[in-house]
Amino acid sequence: MDTGSIGEYCWGQFFGEEPELSIAEVVRALRNYVIGLRAVNVSWDSGKMEPSDEQIASGWRVQNGYAITPAIDSSLIESWPMNSCSAFDEWYFFRNVPAEIHLKAFCNWGVRSVSDWPDLVACQPNNFNLLTQLRQHEPELVIGEGRFIFVIAKDPKVIQVFRVLAREP
Repeated sequence: MDTGSIGEYCWGQFFGEEPELSIAEVVRALRNYVIGLRAVNVSWDSGKMEPSDEQIASGWRVQNGYAITPAIDSSLIESWPMNSCSAFDEWYFFRNVPAEIHLKAFCNWGVRSVSDWPDLVACQPNNFNLLTQLRQHEPELVIGEGRFIFVIAKDPKVIQVFRVLAREP
């Protein structure tokens, strides 16, 4: 597992891990860190998630085009939504969801590692800056999956829990 830091955040990622992890499995493993938070879906199979009528009835909402969970409880953790591909998904977890949300999904940029985030600032036409986005929105943690599965968190204990979920061959 690779690890590092982005400003005041720490991160960990697996690539080719055994067993292969899904975001739902990571959310369940991090239950002690996500209970009570609200999650904002930033990428759903590289697009945007549209909550079902059932999800809306249970407290989900849409804000600025982003699907947002109600306060996370054990029931939601056990039924965490997964798209049919279970890839190119990304969730930001907040104590208080910002009034204005303008999040870009890191998982969709095609990088090989979270450590490559500075390359996006210099090389992309619209200069996506992950550090700036984290500082502006201040999520407690981010869980994403693109070419690899990753967690970015304020609390280093989150990365320690994530570390024991799998191994790389």
